[in-house]
Order: sequence, then structure tokens, then C-alpha cells
Amino acid sequence: MRHLFKTSLVGFLFVGLFAFAASAAKADPITITTFGTFSSADPSAFIVNVTTPGPDFSKARFGSAPNNIWIRFYGNSQTIPSAGSPVTLGFFQMAIYGTVPSYSGTFTLNINQTVGSTSFSGSLTSSFVISPLGPGGSGIVTFSPASVHIGGVIYTLNNHGSFTLSVASGNATYGPGVALGAQTTPNPEPASLLLLGTGLVGTAAGLRRRRRRQRKE
Repeated sequence: MRHLFKTSLVGFLFVGLFAFAASAAKADPITITTFGTFSSADPSAFIVNVTTPGPDFSKARFGSAPNNIWIRFYGNSQTIPSAGSPVTLGFFQMAIYGTVPSYSGTFTLNINQTVGSTSFSGSLTSSFVISPLGPGGSGIVTFSPASVHIGGVIYTLNNHGSFTLSVASGNATYGPGVALGAQTTPNPEPASLLLLGTGLVGTAAGLRRRRRRQRKE
């Protein structure tokens, strides 16, 4: 019984130290960079995707001049103090020229995350519809699911993952930018599962040794 207690105690102490280290790491600053990629099966689609945040942007155009409609996405680079802080993952805009029908496609948000010297990546996928409905034009980008777990951090998009774009009446230039905002939260689940698993392994090992001793007696 004493052996069993010692084995379990060592297991729990080891995992407690691991969980503490993981918690300390999650308090480090987090640098997040994003970029987006568009795709569509529509034959009129003209798509240019960039894979780095900055002045360049990914864009999708539908229709042909002088009648076309555009949607574009600017990636972002941001450092937050720790998981638990809000973050802006990029910006959408749209424009409409002339008379156009509605168009649709998919958009993938790619997230790169760096904490210290450790990097992780993940992505979220959405569908989008852009149309001439409304005073000028409107669009909606809908992510499903609206959250992703990347390297111990959960990113949950604002507005349940639904973002509305618009162009004012008579405005042939790009409408106002719509921020793709999200909330970050630490995810303690891996450490908790490891704590439980290691404790069970230690307990099982102690029980096996105890049974072997009882058979010898």
C-alpha cells in the first residue's frame, strides 16, 4: 500500500509541475499573423491569394468589366500579452461596379501563432455570398465552426462567426472595412488529461506490484 501511495504521489507531482510549466508558458506574449485564401467554382471568378499579412491582400472578383463585384481580405499581424486577450485576425472589404447578380464561394482563414520559440498554425473555413442587394451591395461571410484550438489557445470569432459587409448606394469604390475579431482563451484540457492519465498509470502500476507480492506470499 505504501508503494502504491508513493507511485501515485510521484505521478501527480510530475504532472503538477508539467501543468504549472504549461500555465506559465500560456502567460507569455503571443504573436499572431494571418492570411486568407478565396475559392469559388464560378467560371467568372478571378482570384488572387497572398500568403503573408501586410499591404497586399487576397481578393476575388466576379463578373466582367464594367459589371463586377469584389471581395478582399487583408491579413493582420498582432502581439497580445497572453491568451485571454482579444485579437483582430484581419479585415474584409467589398466593392460593386455596375449591375451584377449574386455570387458565392469559400474563404479559408489561416492563423500562425508564435509563443517564445514555439510556433503553431491552424485554420477556419467559411462560406461567403456577395450580392447587389441593399442600397448599394452587401455580403456575408459565415464561419462554421466559429472557433479553433491552436497550440493551447482557443480562438473564438465574434458574432458567432458571421460578418456582414456592405457598400453604400452609388458607391463604386470599396466599402468600409469589417474587422474579423476574435477572443482568445487558454485551453487547459491537455494538461488536465495528462494529469488524469499519468495518475491512473501510476495507480495501475502500483496495483500490479501489489498483486505480484500477494501471489508470492
